[in-house]
Amino acid sequence: MKTAYYVIVFFFIFTSSLPIEAGLTEGFQEEIVFRDLSNPVAIRFAPNGEVFIAEKSGIIKRYDSITDTTPEIFADLRTNVYNFWDRGLLGLAIHPNWPATKHIYVAYAYDGDIGGPAPKYGQPNVDSDPCPTNPTGDGCEVSGRLSRLSKQDIQMTETVLIEDWCQVFPSHSIGDLKFGPDGALYMSGGDGASFTAADFGQLGKPVNFCGDPSGEGGALRSQDILSRGDPLNLNGTILRLDPASDLNGGHPAGPLLNNPSISSPDMNERRIIGYGLRNPYRFTIRPGTNELWIGDVGWSTWEEINRIVDPTAGVVNFGWPCYEGNNLQTSYDQQQLCKILYNTGNAAKPYFTYNHNTAIAPGDKCGTGGSSITGLAFYDSDRFPAQYHQALFGADYSRSCIWVMFPGTNGLPDINYRKTFHTTAESPVDLQVGPDGNLYYADLEGTVRRIKFGSGSAPESENPPPPNTQLPVAKINLPTATTKWSVGEVIQFSGSAKNANGTPIPDADLKWMLNIHHCVAVGHCHVHHIRGWDGISEDTFIAPDHEYPSFLEIVLTAKSSDGKEGKAAVLMDPKIMKFKLESSPSKLQLIFNEKPITTPYSTNVILGATVNLEAPNSQKRGSTAYLWDIWSDTKDRDARQRIRSFPMPKFNKTLKAKFSTNKSPKAKFTVAPKSARGKAPLTLNFNGSTSSDANREPLTYSWTFGDGTSASGAVVSHTFGTRGKKKVTLKVSDPHGKTHTTSKTIRVD
Repeated sequence: MKTAYYVIVFFFIFTSSLPIEAGLTEGFQEEIVFRDLSNPVAIRFAPNGEVFIAEKSGIIKRYDSITDTTPEIFADLRTNVYNFWDRGLLGLAIHPNWPATKHIYVAYAYDGDIGGPAPKYGQPNVDSDPCPTNPTGDGCEVSGRLSRLSKQDIQMTETVLIEDWCQVFPSHSIGDLKFGPDGALYMSGGDGASFTAADFGQLGKPVNFCGDPSGEGGALRSQDILSRGDPLNLNGTILRLDPASDLNGGHPAGPLLNNPSISSPDMNERRIIGYGLRNPYRFTIRPGTNELWIGDVGWSTWEEINRIVDPTAGVVNFGWPCYEGNNLQTSYDQQQLCKILYNTGNAAKPYFTYNHNTAIAPGDKCGTGGSSITGLAFYDSDRFPAQYHQALFGADYSRSCIWVMFPGTNGLPDINYRKTFHTTAESPVDLQVGPDGNLYYADLEGTVRRIKFGSGSAPESENPPPPNTQLPVAKINLPTATTKWSVGEVIQFSGSAKNANGTPIPDADLKWMLNIHHCVAVGHCHVHHIRGWDGISEDTFIAPDHEYPSFLEIVLTAKSSDGKEGKAAVLMDPKIMKFKLESSPSKLQLIFNEKPITTPYSTNVILGATVNLEAPNSQKRGSTAYLWDIWSDTKDRDARQRIRSFPMPKFNKTLKAKFSTNKSPKAKFTVAPKSARGKAPLTLNFNGSTSSDANREPLTYSWTFGDGTSASGAVVSHTFGTRGKKKVTLKVSDPHGKTHTTSKTIRVD
């Protein structure tokens, strides 16, 4: 599996010069338009024909046109940009009045705390930045920025408009930027939370670095608008901004005056038009409207496309982390903010979802098991056949897939009328329709590609690569192909390179990149670029945390004095341990690494990798209800322990989740004063809090007082106004319908 992937990648790097048709819908052809890029993440076409491409490191390149082969560096933001794992420069927007208004807007992960200096972790003007601790366990805390770039002659000015988006873990960072037909600048941002475990703010070192109130941290930042009395953050939101408000004497990136929450005293709330999102990495705007169509990268099960019909009509809550897809997310359903949302019932349902383990379209060959929606674009040109007009294209990086949803009779994308468009797309992370009516996508591995429709022979590539002759020879000494790693282990790397004539290449012309390949199925792997190093021949790295099956790749690139590049790479398998889950009784469901499984279950886990477990609070097998009790390796019966995380130890491990059948609660109460007798009017206090439930479930309390009145609550007071014997009854109920009652007689004289 890994060898095949490796060969495909390097065949592309060294030999691709012809258009690629494999995997494309019949009649369409693909070609490389721009090459020799470093992790391109966004393509934007200016009104005057210029093309701007953002690289994840913080470089923005400007091309005179689609046919230009010699770009200029428009901006270099590498010192400020934190380029690590999925973080970096991710959002790019050109002012619609370009070039008369020479403003470009950028959204990026900032290598510093909110309001703090940069760089916090990296070095000035380098392509990649480190995380000195375990990035998925301890985290590396940074923030997010929205800035405006202005260029006069050769002088570049960055004006910071918003600093927010506190983020601890290396994904769910800043998202997309787009101008709408209404002149608004729209922006998306992720929750900044852990993607390996349920995160309420209890994770990371130090814990709760972002300073969120209890029960509002981690993924719950996306529901921060539901809480009041503390500053509102922008994590997990869609913003609608006035891009020039500060130029007119207002607040930088202020809200437009017809935003739905414009009367709020909180500036951030006035900016927000949507929230409850996990990782809204890409969105698009339906032509002829102001509708936003938002791709939200899912966690364990579902990818979503969400829709804001009218950005001025009201703020929309899309539900994360209380919901994923159309379903309650059980890892968060006991959190107070989620209970508030469930009670109000105002979470918007996704327009479209697809499951990580099912095909996006009937009969597609894109593979399943992993997903990340990384591109959306409406097709509004006439270069493609008529059925594609107003169709919605979507890209999935993890599946190497582009698919299409055709419009229905109402003109909107019809979720029942979709098909796979490209099953072998190269690492797509942005989709755009170009001014020539063709579909373009950014390939994270270093190119921008164009998909055309036409018959006959395939078109020539716009920008063919230079001849691959006399390349430098790179050699990696360490690690070797036999090196195996565990999470957190320090791995040494070293290497060297020579020109084709045998003379050494200096260290200053060497670059390294550490990648992790996550394989969700045989033949279906996607790559996370963890970090790089420039100008060195040796160093060390800490092996990152990731779920199995994954393997590491270290790549050495050497550049000769005439600009030619040679590469070498070493693949490293992980050390693995066996992990088994059981339950008592057997054949119950548990959640392992955010995926539901049925016991008994056995799998491989990378040594030291984080294991995330969840035992449902209750479930049924047949007609019998079972309630969570305890894990086999602990005596702590605290219900919070049903959700737990730990690093995989250096031995094979078996855990059993114990459940019990639902038992009836026991009602019990006391009366004060104890005599429970006196003259009318007689006021007595009743305390039912000593009632108990064998399953440790919360109880509800219902009282009757024998005089036609009733009350609820564990502790109540009641005044008896008439004489006689009064039978006071307490009924306690558990959440599953089991009840118990007890009574006492009160005598009123």
